[in-house]
Amino acid sequence: MTQKEIIAEILKIANRSDSFKIGETGQTLTDRGKGHAANFRMIKGITYSNDPKKIDALESKMLRIFVNHPKCVNTNEGSAGEMVPSKRYWLYVVYNPTIRKKKTVTKTKARKR
Repeated sequence: MTQKEIIAEILKIANRSDSFKIGETGQTLTDRGKGHAANFRMIKGITYSNDPKKIDALESKMLRIFVNHPKCVNTNEGSAGEMVPSKRYWLYVVYNPTIRKKKTVTKTKARKR
């Protein structure tokens, strides 16, 4: 995945969410999602690598790009800590999807002429 594609994917999530947070992990996405469950309803893996340094650098770059986005809740441009050793390291986004209100249709009776 190119950097441009990663940015586009994060923007898609940002545009359809109330809030989001960028992170990195060596855990499975399911396990990492459980760690964010109190604050976020969804997790999406953006890209992965077997090289933790590559994901760490990518996370830092994405945080520099998105940290001032109004829906981004990351508070700094650095990582929250070391990733657990793994065979697959993920750049992910946790988010709360925007709940769209359904449009209500009002039926009206036709007038007699």
